[in-house]
Amino acid sequence: YNLNSLWAVGISFDYAHESSATTSNLYGINPFLRCKYMVKPPVVLFSDFGINYSVRQYQNNVQDDVNEAYVGVRPGIAYILSDRFSVAAYLGFIGYRYSSAPATTNNGGGFSMSTNGLSLGMNIHF
Repeated sequence: YNLNSLWAVGISFDYAHESSATTSNLYGINPFLRCKYMVKPPVVLFSDFGINYSVRQYQNNVQDDVNEAYVGVRPGIAYILSDRFSVAAYLGFIGYRYSSAPATTNNGGGFSMSTNGLSLGMNIHF
């Protein structure tokens, strides 16, 4: 929901399917506050301040479910398609991450700008 030309609030729902040696599905929820700091239609640069919680479920009980969470900021860019729709890309993260996966290296605070954190999505504006 766009509060004004610079601020918005929203929620995203995540789903990912991975099929390799083990098959898993990830389900997540991410409420956020968006600060738009450059608006030159049709391009918008922004940062999302948010929290995320997700669960990765492995099929055939080959591994215990993994809970993951983060609190932080994700910078991004959006391309406005219409008054109601835009596509967005996120690259990077600043904040704190937690994962219940055994021997994980993702726990703790920090900064990341690798392409491993690249995500794409579709926004619906209200």
